[in-house]
Amino acid sequence: MNLLALAKEQLNGEEVKYSLEGLYKSEMIGFDKHRKAVFVATDKQIFLYCQKFIGYETESIPFSTVNSLEVSKGFTGHKVKIFSSNNTVELIYINSNQVNEFVNYVKGNIGVNSKYDDTPKNAPGVVSVADEILKLKGLLDMSVLTQEEFDKKKKQLLES
Repeated sequence: MNLLALAKEQLNGEEVKYSLEGLYKSEMIGFDKHRKAVFVATDKQIFLYCQKFIGYETESIPFSTVNSLEVSKGFTGHKVKIFSSNNTVELIYINSNQVNEFVNYVKGNIGVNSKYDDTPKNAPGVVSVADEILKLKGLLDMSVLTQEEFDKKKKQLLES
């Protein structure tokens, strides 16, 4: 069974808009290992499915938590790196004619709440406290904020 079909089994009926296959770096017994994987863009999220020797690994990145993405192309193919408020996921050695379509679709949905959220999509000025805290956590993880700054801002958000 191919990776996209295996990923679809995990998506509970979400419609696949675009997919990219490449290699994903994961850890095995303390060592980095590159494994075949697929990025799947649905109407709600970017989903990563990575086949392991025994089992699989997945990452779910809702569009509402995506901060940005990087794309590059080299001799061995494309690389797509997605930055979210609490994670970074990268797929390398992508040889697909859908890279531009995938990237444009993701860029068009960055920060958009899922259609299953109660928060209106693209409403001006509407940002949930949870989303703000997730963004702050991402900044803390990237060492842009100190723990003290994070705690202070989090407290302010929770009290408002």
